[in-house]
Amino acid sequence: MQNACVFSRCLLLPLAAFLLPFTAIAQTGAEIPFEWRDGLICLNVKAASANRPLRFVLDSGAGLSALNLDAARKLKLRLGAPAWVVGVEGGAGARWVHGFAAKVGHVPLISDLLVFDLRQINPGSPAGVDGLLGQDFFRGRIVQIDFRKKRIRLLERADSAGSAVLPIKFQNGAMCVPVSMGGSTPRWTRLDTGCNDDLHWVGVRPSRSRRSGPLVGFSRGPVTYVETVVDLAEYRISGVQAGLHAREFFPGEAGLLGTGILSNFTMTVDAPGGRVLLKKN
Repeated sequence: MQNACVFSRCLLLPLAAFLLPFTAIAQTGAEIPFEWRDGLICLNVKAASANRPLRFVLDSGAGLSALNLDAARKLKLRLGAPAWVVGVEGGAGARWVHGFAAKVGHVPLISDLLVFDLRQINPGSPAGVDGLLGQDFFRGRIVQIDFRKKRIRLLERADSAGSAVLPIKFQNGAMCVPVSMGGSTPRWTRLDTGCNDDLHWVGVRPSRSRRSGPLVGFSRGPVTYVETVVDLAEYRISGVQAGLHAREFFPGEAGLLGTGILSNFTMTVDAPGGRVLLKKN
């Protein structure tokens, strides 16, 4: 069964989200366990006002961390100024929360985040998700995701030995890397751990469709999937299931590179160095 790209519809957050002053607390040496659930990286977040851990999804494609409205109400957080969350199929109202005190492992999270109803944007998103850890979690840090051992590590330095090196281009409040599909010229594609598909690709029409079906949270119409080959630097990956789309999701981006492909590697996102390292598991 083809997975849905469950969180990608809330990637494009308000411009103000990208202009907030932010200094990452490196916390190098930290190691954070995660649960691999339905192709998503699920983390336990400890909020100061919660009597149980919150469940967050690590979503590198989201511009800013966000809290589900139900969780905010249970935590009795004071909602601040209104905002607007823009996604692929439209938008939804949101509110700012300031002074949110929480940690993942021993690593403090950003204290300013958006609150909105995740299911309003995507009714197909998994139940029990309290929030998203977005691109701000990676900012100023070297974050290694070991999919095999289900561990996230914050490193002091990134060792590229034995790894493919992909440059990062920061645009639309997200991290993009060069991806080639079917032998095409590499195009800038959003690095998206909130997408549990292999790949979504924009601007091509298939010569022969493999399968079609509704893609929850991404398009109201059918999506055509094809089996193809993807190149990431020197790695060539065959048997990739790519969803094809006729129009851009975000300006200048070729699509989404999801965990269906990324989970084959130990991935190190070196945001300060502007690169992603992929080492085959």
